[in-house]
Amino acid sequence: MKFIYTALLFLLFCVSAHANEEDIQPENVDSVTILASSSMTVAISEISRIYSRSNAVDVNAVFEATSELLRKIEDGDPADIVITASDKWMQKMEERGLIDASSHVTLAKNRLALVAAKGFEISQSKNLEENLDYIHNRALMVMADPATVTLGEITEKVLMNVKRWRKLRKFMVFAPTSSKTVDLIIKSQTAGVIYATDALLYKNSLQYIGDIPARLHKPIYYHAAVVVGSNMEESRKYLDYLTSEPAKDVFRKHGFVVE
Repeated sequence: MKFIYTALLFLLFCVSAHANEEDIQPENVDSVTILASSSMTVAISEISRIYSRSNAVDVNAVFEATSELLRKIEDGDPADIVITASDKWMQKMEERGLIDASSHVTLAKNRLALVAAKGFEISQSKNLEENLDYIHNRALMVMADPATVTLGEITEKVLMNVKRWRKLRKFMVFAPTSSKTVDLIIKSQTAGVIYATDALLYKNSLQYIGDIPARLHKPIYYHAAVVVGSNMEESRKYLDYLTSEPAKDVFRKHGFVVE
């Protein structure tokens, strides 16, 4: 009798354990993978968390220079939505059939700022050319690589327009992404050109020398589009959310201009 009772208990335990295992089996969850410019890291991460909680969708995000994002898409890496500040690279993706052109939207606008690490001696001038010369006489400057990074392309154009590119380019340290540009400025205790949104984000580690006049470069708009593939329906839902008022509020909070 005792043997039968013990056997029944063991059987009940096995059935219960099996039931619990079935209970905790995860359900199939939709997912979206975002490839975005590194200057969008904080804003897109916050928006993705909100969207994920509200819609039971896993949102994965990768932040790189736009040239690297294009390489990932061409190599077949997971990608459902691409976000970049480069209309040139976006057009390349469209021409190569990598994105759905009809899904293309403009999300936000950014500005440029001249900054220095806390502790770096800065000029009291409000003139960009004078500030650039002042920094040049004291230290190397940092900028994003103009060959691969949108921020670098724009910075190069600004320096050409104020006739400082030839003078400064040999004394520039090039960074591989916009976020690495900020890191190098802080770690090297020097100065450089970054996005205004990053100047706001790192305000405790940087001195804000001044805005780069908008007349010196074309407007900096962030473009987004759905990557052609098998997950386009779910991707469009996320892209729609990126243009919603809650998402716009997040962009504004982090210093982006939303029209």
